[in-house]
Amino acid sequence: MEVEKRDVMDGLLRGLAVVEAFSEVQRRLTPADAAAIVGISRAAARRCLLTLVAGGYASFDGKFFSLTPKSLGLGRAYLAMTPLANALQPYTKAISERFNEPCTAAILDGTDVIYIARAQPGRVMTMNLGVGARLPAFCTSLGRAMLAYQPQEWLDNFWETVVLEKRTPYTLVSRDAIEAQLEQVRSSGFALVDQEVETGLRSLAVPLSGTDHIVRAALTITTSINAMSAQQMEDHILPELLRVQRAVRHLQDLA
Repeated sequence: MEVEKRDVMDGLLRGLAVVEAFSEVQRRLTPADAAAIVGISRAAARRCLLTLVAGGYASFDGKFFSLTPKSLGLGRAYLAMTPLANALQPYTKAISERFNEPCTAAILDGTDVIYIARAQPGRVMTMNLGVGARLPAFCTSLGRAMLAYQPQEWLDNFWETVVLEKRTPYTLVSRDAIEAQLEQVRSSGFALVDQEVETGLRSLAVPLSGTDHIVRAALTITTSINAMSAQQMEDHILPELLRVQRAVRHLQDLA
């Protein structure tokens, strides 16, 4: 649907962009921080942040702004409407408990993946992300498991807008190299990523589709490179992820 510019509330869009500026890494922001991330003036960022405080969605300690639990409601409605999130949460929990490693389901959102279901062991993790967390799609197993099956027109737009930045010394930032990985995913049916998101971590993901056979989600397990080799992940973890892949094919809508 094409929306006329006169019907768009620019202030609302700026406010939502400021909410999205908060992340696992940036849990507290100053107006200057938010302005730099969103690309708006410091004064506009400050007004947005103070509006969030007035609505109870953020708090202010005199220097830094932080989101409050009320902000969870902004995403709760979407997750409640998404059958995949509810359907996959029990699977992520069971797989995480079986292998004592974090198990995550995600969907694509622009050039990122966003977590919609997540379970992890009780021990402290180096990468402690929860539902709603975002990561770049190009360098994650979740992202590659989905990117490999997107229509060419969608991929053309993805390559025009994605920023290929190294997160570790191992991150692939060449389009040709990443496209070769996507071709390998289409051939093998799974994505394996070694230390491209965080040094010392390896992950394996499979694409998920419903009755329409369109891939809109993916499921992954992440392990330490010292805990399990790539071949061990293929031998022991991949069959469990493929079992979930088959189990959710009855869902009519994964969007």
